[in-house]
Amino acid sequence: MTFVMMLMVNRSNVLNGESTIYDLDKNPLEKFTLAEPLDMAIVNDERVFHGVSPIDQLEGDRPAVRDVLVVTYRHKP
Repeated sequence: MTFVMMLMVNRSNVLNGESTIYDLDKNPLEKFTLAEPLDMAIVNDERVFHGVSPIDQLEGDRPAVRDVLVVTYRHKP
């Protein structure tokens, strides 16, 4: 992909889910958490790698929810 957009839709009863951006040598550059609805990250997928840590359930009697809209764009000359 050329660009990837990640948009937080809903997050509840969740711990972790931290996003990390890496350089092309896979060294971490930045860490952040999309925590609120409409929090967004756009990455140039040709220049960096990205990943997200697993989520954990905060309270065991309620479902853990992390809904993220992911949109990808590929430039084709």
